[in-house]
Amino acid sequence: MDLAIIAVSAPKVPDILKKCAKKNIKAVIIISSGFKEIGEYGETLEKQLKEIADKYGVCVVRPNCLGAANIRIGLNATFFPSFVKAKPGNISLISQSGGITGTLLYHAVDLGAGIAKFVSIGNRCNMDFADYIQYFYKDPETKVIGIFLEGTEDARRMYEVAKQVTKVKPILVYKAGKTETGVKGVKSHTGSLAGKIELYSAAFRQAGIIEVQSIRELIEAAKALSVAKYPPKR
Repeated sequence: MDLAIIAVSAPKVPDILKKCAKKNIKAVIIISSGFKEIGEYGETLEKQLKEIADKYGVCVVRPNCLGAANIRIGLNATFFPSFVKAKPGNISLISQSGGITGTLLYHAVDLGAGIAKFVSIGNRCNMDFADYIQYFYKDPETKVIGIFLEGTEDARRMYEVAKQVTKVKPILVYKAGKTETGVKGVKSHTGSLAGKIELYSAAFRQAGIIEVQSIRELIEAAKALSVAKYPPKR
């Protein structure tokens, strides 16, 4: 089996993840919430998940996430019985928020933007933004990468990876948590560190990432880049 989806109460998740790992399932999506976004108890559970994932070499999309989908082949690994009818295309999306993932896709439908794949990454385990960016960089079906970012604990690695990827594929990002209220919302939502927006913006510019100012603008710009013809490399 290539993929397992876990959607049970948080205390049961570590044991189920271990069972999946022992059956040599290398990719697991954990939809369950109740981890570091709720405080110390949930953070302890989340550490257990990371230990299991690292020990057995499991790639975990998790927890507290919507899931992932491949629009081009009709794969729906989310908790929605059916998803919005985004047309297949070459834009791939990475979002920390399941709700915002849905909003991005509805904008894509409204604007006629074609989507290749998307992943809602939730709190993150042993997979962070850099890993997903690298995946879409290598994915021949992805021409443009769009990101909804709340915060990351490994900004340096994300920066280094993005700096290389943007030489080949455009990356667009909408950064949440730009106000004091927004920072508090990010912390309670996925337990992320929002960080100083000025530092993020400076890093985006240096890495060649295009920062946008709204979720809709993210899709608008991604659509434009998805049909653009780039000048030949010299």
